[in-house]
Amino acid sequence: MSNSQELSNNGNLIFDWERPDDPSAPLSNSQRNFILDLGQEIKELGLLPNLDSEQDVSSDTSESRSTDAEGVPDKMNNVREFMEWYTVKEDEWYDREDLPYKNYLRQLANQKEECDGILSQVDECLKHLKDLTLEYQSVSNKTNALHQVSEELLADQVKLIAVWDAVGDRMKHFKSLDRFVQSLDNNSLNVHSTNLASALDELNDHIRYLQTHSKFRESFNYLSRYQQCQRRLLAMMRDAVASGLSLATLHASANTASHYAKFQVARHNLRPIIAMMEERVSHTELYEQMLAECHEAYVSERQTLIGPSVLKTMEGLVATNTSSGAVVDLCSLMRAACAFLIHVSLDEHKLYQQFFTVQTDTFDKYLETLCVSLYDVTRPLIIHMKHLESLAELCSILRLEMLQEQVSTNKEALSAFGGIAEQLLHDVQERLVFRAHMYLRTDVAEYKPSPGDLAYPEKLHLMQSIAQSMHDQEVSMLNRSESRASLTSLSSATSQDVSKPMNPPCQRALQPIYTVCGTHQCEGRCSVLVDCIGVLKGLHSKGYPRKRSHCA
Repeated sequence: MSNSQELSNNGNLIFDWERPDDPSAPLSNSQRNFILDLGQEIKELGLLPNLDSEQDVSSDTSESRSTDAEGVPDKMNNVREFMEWYTVKEDEWYDREDLPYKNYLRQLANQKEECDGILSQVDECLKHLKDLTLEYQSVSNKTNALHQVSEELLADQVKLIAVWDAVGDRMKHFKSLDRFVQSLDNNSLNVHSTNLASALDELNDHIRYLQTHSKFRESFNYLSRYQQCQRRLLAMMRDAVASGLSLATLHASANTASHYAKFQVARHNLRPIIAMMEERVSHTELYEQMLAECHEAYVSERQTLIGPSVLKTMEGLVATNTSSGAVVDLCSLMRAACAFLIHVSLDEHKLYQQFFTVQTDTFDKYLETLCVSLYDVTRPLIIHMKHLESLAELCSILRLEMLQEQVSTNKEALSAFGGIAEQLLHDVQERLVFRAHMYLRTDVAEYKPSPGDLAYPEKLHLMQSIAQSMHDQEVSMLNRSESRASLTSLSSATSQDVSKPMNPPCQRALQPIYTVCGTHQCEGRCSVLVDCIGVLKGLHSKGYPRKRSHCA
């Protein structure tokens, strides 16, 4: 037998271990299933990627078998050689079986190397990140420091801006002077400027500021120059008001009511200027002074315009009520003159309120100047009046019709007229008391009775009989159905007629005093009555019967 045959026989002997029919080393079903499951697990795990199918396995097995068969020695002399050969083959078989694992292990090693590379890259990236973190922290610290410095700079900027504004606010009180002086010199700032009110307020602010901060350098000089500018501007406004009033007076005529319309037209141009001065009159005394001069200019123009006309009208009223040098009806003259002056006072007050809002003493004196013509015209007539009843009526006209009905309802407009009327009333009352005093002295104290005046008690009996006859006639005329009260009242009236004062001159002298002057003013005149009573007592002592009189 040749060596190839022996090797073939030995290989067949080994292959006979797994021979399907009557194998030399048979495997049980569980062992086979275990081998198949193990192969399946190896395939699923991909540990032997080259063993994709059973065909590949069988082909590899056949190839390995052929390879193993090729490696079978031709002759084995003893068991030791066989064992050595088997050991070598076993190692080869193990190596062949471990080849997928080795390949897998090799792949794992390759992947480990890749992972190591990735880890090294990750470590390098982490290092870079750490460096970036350190750099970021450094930049962040520098940024925070820059931010803090910026905030400090902004705070300093705000402080500097506040200081700048404060300095600007202080300096504007000094820098604005040249602008005001230039505006006043070139007449760009005048009474017709739209910014006149703001210019006045700005001047007031500058003056008030410099007065408050008088310790500033050059504050006194600037204050005096600002006050000079304010004085120039207010003088300009005052002159504008005065010229407007003069122009209205020039175009007006006091003989017609159109002069009120002329002044009302001038009011539309002058009222805004006057209102600016009135609104700021509490700021400085200069405003008050200029406004007072405007009042004086207004009063002067009105006095020039209607003063002579009022006096002429009053003289015309006197001439109308005078005949042959004597006053025909002083009461009618008084009513007409007072009504005229009341009308003028109301119109003047209404016109004044269209120009000014506050009534001053200057205007009151102006109205008093107009109304004093009433006193100047009527007082010479009053001091020559002797009629007691007319004087009493004049007192009633002045006290009731004028003071109580007119002046008390409009005190603001008629205060000047009320003062003149009250003064005139006092003069009329003094004249009335004087005339009553003279009348009592001449017609009572120095009265010389006639024999008929002293026919007492015959005259009393005669008067009583006349009264009784009149009473009987009136009673007979009454109806019997009338009440007893009517008869009683009739008898009392008759008795009152009988008991009338026995001295009519005394009643005529005292009744007006009590009526128009009042009891408190008549108490000072009681000496006259005492004198009269003394005269009556003297007559009685001489044998004349005593007269019953209310004056006693």
